[in-house]
Amino acid sequence: MTGTSKDHPTHELRREIMSGADYIAETDRADLLTITLSFQSTVRPERHVWIDSRMGESGAGFTVELEDWNYEETWDNTVASVDTEDPELARDLTRAWLRGEALDDCLALCAGRGIVHRSGTANS
Repeated sequence: MTGTSKDHPTHELRREIMSGADYIAETDRADLLTITLSFQSTVRPERHVWIDSRMGESGAGFTVELEDWNYEETWDNTVASVDTEDPELARDLTRAWLRGEALDDCLALCAGRGIVHRSGTANS
């Protein structure tokens, strides 16, 4: 875990994601930003998740970007992006992706759970 102070919603999401998840490492890629988190899988090191809190005009919610560093169809290796106001969904997506679950299975977690926007571009 990095030493950067995060705002309260971001700090709480970080705590929820990391709790009991030994397959997740927080990276220093988001150190300078108080509303952003960056995680990498320890079991699938090519998998990364970037989370921005306070998405949208309301300032509530999260953008969760699932990345596969072997995927070269997008400039930032993003295979899917989900905007949600549900911190549990942000946590569950992050954990599933970094645990190594298939993209379709990760996106299936979104069914009926307060999604503002969802895009999937690969079948990693």
